Amino acid sequence: MIKTFVALSLALALAACGDRDPAGEGRRTTEDPGEKKYDKPTVRRLDPDTAGSRAPLPAPALVKKQPLKNDAPLNEEEAREVLAELLGEWKGVGVVKIAGGGSPEPVPMSSTVDWMKAETGRGAGPAIEIRTTEHLPDGDQVLIFTKRFVPEEGIFVLTRRRPGEPIPEDPSAIETYDREAEAFHGVVHENYPAEGESWTWTTALYDDGLTYFARNTSEGRLRWTRLDTLKRIEAQAR
Repeated sequence: MIKTFVALSLALALAACGDRDPAGEGRRTTEDPGEKKYDKPTVRRLDPDTAGSRAPLPAPALVKKQPLKNDAPLNEEEAREVLAELLGEWKGVGVVKIAGGGSPEPVPMSSTVDWMKAETGRGAGPAIEIRTTEHLPDGDQVLIFTKRFVPEEGIFVLTRRRPGEPIPEDPSAIETYDREAEAFHGVVHENYPAEGESWTWTTALYDDGLTYFARNTSEGRLRWTRLDTLKRIEAQAR
């Protein structure tokens, strides 16, 4: 099971680190070649029972000072507030469940989240960098994510890479923020998965931790699910 987890994790890493449009199913439009615009994904709220996982997923309850109301996209100030809740040090476990497979084994993991250097220009909203480490018997596996808010679109764009690699120019995934569920919904770019394949996830933050629940399907058939559960061990100044 550990080997399966490693192989799957590496495959997921290649999804966002590859040369193709890398981290999330939101395709780039071609209305204006001089602008980067991304179609907002239509993502339904994930249910781990119907997704083939028996692990319970608590109802999302993002922690913040002021509740965000209505269904309008976040503005830049609200996006910064939401991202700030992710800052700090986290520890927990990840569980990958292969459809039709045996009982999965939790893999220890840790994550460090910090602000990225401010940028200017179109799409240069607040951004964070997430360094995630899976502590495996044969050595640590590290992946580095970026999550940047695009004020003009009201969405978040994501990249993924290995240590030592440059940040990909184009994002490989996009996320929207669900005000009702108070959670992020993400989708991997349609140019990466094989035809008929889908990879979606939901991330929700709680008083003492967060959960990341993902599912991958092919032609409507479940291939695998993943549930990461992490606890905050150190907060960080905003």
